[in-house]
Amino acid sequence: MKSTKVILFGSVLAFLAGGIASLLVVNYTESIESLLQFLAVTILLIVVVTRFIIPKLQQKTPSLVYFLQFAPLSMFVYLLVFSTGGLASPFLVLTHLFAIGMAFLISPNVSMAYVAITVSFIVFNIKTDLSAQELLKESPFAVFLYIMAYGAILPFSQYIAKIYKQKETWVNELSQMLVTSKKQEENLLKNIEDAVLVLTKELEISFINKAVTEKLGYGEKDLLNHKFSEVFRIKDDNGNNVEIEKKIPFSVVVNTKFEAKVDKLQISTKDNQFLRTNLKILPVIDHTGEVLGLMVIVKEYSQLESEVSENFDSTERGLLAKTQEALITFAADSLLMIRLESEISVGLSSFINLSEIVENVMFSLEANAGNKKISLKCPSPADNKVLPKGKVILPNKKCSFPVIFVLASQYLLEKAIERLSRIAIALCDEGKEVNFEVKLETDVVKVEIKAPTHDIPADKVNFLFTKFFNQSLPVKNKNDITGLEVVIASLIFEKHAGRLKAEVAGNEITFVGSLPRPELLKT
Repeated sequence: MKSTKVILFGSVLAFLAGGIASLLVVNYTESIESLLQFLAVTILLIVVVTRFIIPKLQQKTPSLVYFLQFAPLSMFVYLLVFSTGGLASPFLVLTHLFAIGMAFLISPNVSMAYVAITVSFIVFNIKTDLSAQELLKESPFAVFLYIMAYGAILPFSQYIAKIYKQKETWVNELSQMLVTSKKQEENLLKNIEDAVLVLTKELEISFINKAVTEKLGYGEKDLLNHKFSEVFRIKDDNGNNVEIEKKIPFSVVVNTKFEAKVDKLQISTKDNQFLRTNLKILPVIDHTGEVLGLMVIVKEYSQLESEVSENFDSTERGLLAKTQEALITFAADSLLMIRLESEISVGLSSFINLSEIVENVMFSLEANAGNKKISLKCPSPADNKVLPKGKVILPNKKCSFPVIFVLASQYLLEKAIERLSRIAIALCDEGKEVNFEVKLETDVVKVEIKAPTHDIPADKVNFLFTKFFNQSLPVKNKNDITGLEVVIASLIFEKHAGRLKAEVAGNEITFVGSLPRPELLKT
């Protein structure tokens, strides 16, 4: 509000000074050459203000900038009008246009002040200029129309100013929305976990997120405005150097506007190491469909993920060499895995004897274990029994497990115990024994299967929970297992609110499956 009043007051002073100066120049200048020199000085002043002063004040309010432009212009218009006949000047129409321009570029109040001052100068010019007085005598109605035209300008200029201000508000709001949207997009890219680089069509890096610094070690000064190929080196998954232009389809994405993926690459870091990555290249397209550049998402993958991918390939190649019996087992495991992952019902839960299931599975595999010179052992006699309410008929026991009942699907639990037992036998060193035990603890019941093995290092135990792990681990009896056993058992325990874990201590691996005690489950 205060700045508006200052601009209005300054405008009045500028118009008065410009008009008075123009009248003095016209009345006291004796030659045309001198008058032309004054006009040239005024034009030079307009150029200086426009080219040198205003650019330095762009951060100020637009109204102030427009005022600085109109101040020398108003003096030029006054000088032009008064030097060419005043009221009879062919340039008088410039004052009307000038008033309209100021109404929507500065404010209607400034325009009204300009009209009032201009009319005052015209009236003064009529009293001091003989030619103007003659025109008034010859055509007083024409003079009246000239002055009335200023009155018609005011409401018209105010209407234009109102429309202009509305559009200016819309433009500001849209600009703010665009700036906000751009900031949101930048924040999204900055906070995404994968490393992201934005390239121009010339493959110069124009933006990076913080993950690039965290994972690749480069900062903005290292990358921005540099070509991708100038900074990074690329190797294939086997460590062989490759040409970026041939291996990464940047030009294809630009030309086709379709995204592309390149898997199993190694990209150089700032410390001359190489990071295993999968690259995803996306086109950056504007609203007209023109490709502005590319977005490269560098997704790191671990050695585990790499070997899992290789496991699928190795398993696919190895299927042709399997026996009919092995193929049947593989098909059964694959179908069971599909059913578990698709949440298809595979049996209702009921109270079942966990000890009996472990015992039956154990002895069903006894012959298979014996062929590999491996023995299956039970615990020593125990007296712990946890029974459900009501009459229970206990089966004849071959092992002295404590009798423990759990709420579970018998079909699924049998599959889980059978597959864990199969794995333990496959991993067990020849001439050793696999030990089975069922335990009751405060809030869970546990099934433990232990096997002496030199096949699984402690740092590789997590591989057991990936599909087809047998292709990446040094398992001696690979043909006896599918590589899905531990994954299937883990899913089954999870479906029963339990968990499965594997631990390696010394040269012994232990599988521990936990299930909640039935009396603790809420129905």
